[in-house]
Amino acid sequence: MPLKTWILPLSLAANVSLVTIVGMHATGLDQAPYRHPPPGPPDFIHMAERMADDMPAEDGRRLVASFKARAREFDRGHEAMRNARDAIKSAIARPDFDAKTLKTALDGVRTARDLLDETIAQAMVEAAAAMSPAGREKLGAGPMPGGPPPPPHKR
Repeated sequence: MPLKTWILPLSLAANVSLVTIVGMHATGLDQAPYRHPPPGPPDFIHMAERMADDMPAEDGRRLVASFKARAREFDRGHEAMRNARDAIKSAIARPDFDAKTLKTALDGVRTARDLLDETIAQAMVEAAAAMSPAGREKLGAGPMPGGPPPPPHKR
């Protein structure tokens, strides 16, 4: 077969490949999820503010105030989580790997998560105790701690 008969199909195949590659790069589909840094720690005060938007005004203020009053505890929990994750990375990367060290580091994540969960629980209990029935109903209809994680951030 002469080369001329193959030029058009080969050109079309090359163009389709090029468009696919450019399209995947433009939309970020060529990036593996692990290449992106993980999103920062959750901003629980901001979450409370979003939840407060759907509540009666006074109940929303109570919810936000309860979370803001615990800002230091949230910061401590986030710092403990960062430290635990750093300890995990360090334990895994050690040339003289020690499973006990890794287990201790992993336990640090659980401890940090427990601190954050307890702080959220305290804030919600305090706020709910001071809310109207309508505010508690709105609070109960919103996202709950321990629910599904949010979708990953697109970069």
